[in-house]
Amino acid sequence: QYGAEIHRLAFIFPNRRSGIFFRKYLSEVATKPVFSPSILTINDLFYRLNPKQQADRIKLLFMLYDIYIRQSGSDETFDDFVYWGEMLLNDFDDIDKYLVDAKQLFTNVKDLNNIDKEFSFLKPAQIQAIRSFWSSFQPESNDSNKQFFLRVWELLYPIYKELRQTLALEGLAYEGMIYREVIENIKKRNGEIHGQNPEKNDRQNNSSEDTLNKLHFDKIIFVGLNALTKAERELLKYLKQQGLADFYWDYASGKLKDGDNRASFFMEENTGMFPSEYTLPGEKPVQTHFEIIGIPSRIGQAKQLYTVLNELSGNKIMSAEEALQTAIVLPDEQLLIPVLNSIPENISRINVTLGYSLSGTPVASLMDYLQSLQKNIRKTNDDIRFYHRDVIA
Repeated sequence: QYGAEIHRLAFIFPNRRSGIFFRKYLSEVATKPVFSPSILTINDLFYRLNPKQQADRIKLLFMLYDIYIRQSGSDETFDDFVYWGEMLLNDFDDIDKYLVDAKQLFTNVKDLNNIDKEFSFLKPAQIQAIRSFWSSFQPESNDSNKQFFLRVWELLYPIYKELRQTLALEGLAYEGMIYREVIENIKKRNGEIHGQNPEKNDRQNNSSEDTLNKLHFDKIIFVGLNALTKAERELLKYLKQQGLADFYWDYASGKLKDGDNRASFFMEENTGMFPSEYTLPGEKPVQTHFEIIGIPSRIGQAKQLYTVLNELSGNKIMSAEEALQTAIVLPDEQLLIPVLNSIPENISRINVTLGYSLSGTPVASLMDYLQSLQKNIRKTNDDIRFYHRDVIA
């Protein structure tokens, strides 16, 4: 439809891998050289709409720890804090991505009679669930775990608020905070915020009010998104209202359209709110062949891969096209190293998109051995000696 003018569009995908394949297929259908359109993830788009920089995860944890210690007066060590600090950051991220009123969420409902009034917007079943939960945390309870929970719970909103303010002063934000500020700025422009902003003190938000005007795209095409957060849905609604957006959904599967499949609810909602401008040609049904091989051990599975891949490639050099059409899906990230060591020599093009724990790497083992080496060191008359097993390892 756009031909050489396609560079004036932006395509938004759920992940970078999708964008890589899109660029590959676009180059195949282009009849002459063209400038590539902007290819972004949904995260990239939000970052472009907010001038703040995403804060490093480690920096966030230390910042959160300092705030927690100051607010609680606790003597908890950072090592003890890290595990639930990670959970807390994930919760704050979800709160902002789903535009939840954090102050109301972290309310300690001491008076159960206030539930109906404070949460009148919820359904009766939801209100009953809240009532049932808080009824077990009555003040007369002497359970130390419950008392600790209540003390921490009452600190969560002040911690959430101070973390956001501290980050804003440094021009930083975590991902959910970036999402939320973009939507609040849009609503502010449209006059839709009526005292609902949980962080009125974030004066730094003003600098991004006109960022939406800086997107130099004729149209933004959203491709293959699925379960949208509330912030994502609000952004898509705004761009649709501005006539800037078009939407295409990966819902060709008959199973997704089955009313008994709960995933179909997302599909109907998304396609109803965000229809496509152009009708895509129907996809041909794919004939799928499965072969199941029973192998008892995980390492055995990795080793069997060598034989399977050799058969697929016919013991010949696998072309780039064949490599792109081949995927190995691992049930456990610990299998990554055995699997990489089981790839035949005739396959040279490999793209790894799997996270891998640092503790499982050779570097981590080396650091363990170096630590043992230093731990078992012996000094006699200025003569330094190491334990032979540590040296050999």
